[in-house]
Amino acid sequence: MTENIRSILSNDEEAVFKAMDAGLHPKEIATKLSKDDGYIRKTQSRIRKKIDKELKKAATMLRLQFSDDDIMRDQGILKCFDWVNNTYVFLVFTPMMGILAYYTHECSDNCITTCKETLDLICSERGVHVDTKIRSLPNKIQYEYVFEAIRKQK
Repeated sequence: MTENIRSILSNDEEAVFKAMDAGLHPKEIATKLSKDDGYIRKTQSRIRKKIDKELKKAATMLRLQFSDDDIMRDQGILKCFDWVNNTYVFLVFTPMMGILAYYTHECSDNCITTCKETLDLICSERGVHVDTKIRSLPNKIQYEYVFEAIRKQK
């Protein structure tokens, strides 16, 4: 749907994003990357702006309804609504795949595999571990768990 992260973020921004996604605070990131704390904060601001732009661009392309209040900036998530399918859609920024769209719905036999693959990719890209007990539940419950885990990482 969108370009690879390497064309969106610089190498430094990518390193900072991954550290942010791991839940590190700016001072911890600065120490880990041997950078100044002020540089890390400015880099975080640039990252948020770039990700916001990509999320909004993807939502517009998919004709999804959203407002600026729907963006979870630190998590790289945009919650939208799809009026055609009458469902919420989460657009998620991932380190290697760019923006992934996850439609919240009760999966049918036609989409259960695709939805499971999308959730697995989001988990892999964003470092979310889902234990076996959760994985045995329906996709709709799994997605709630995954997105809550991403929100808590910050």
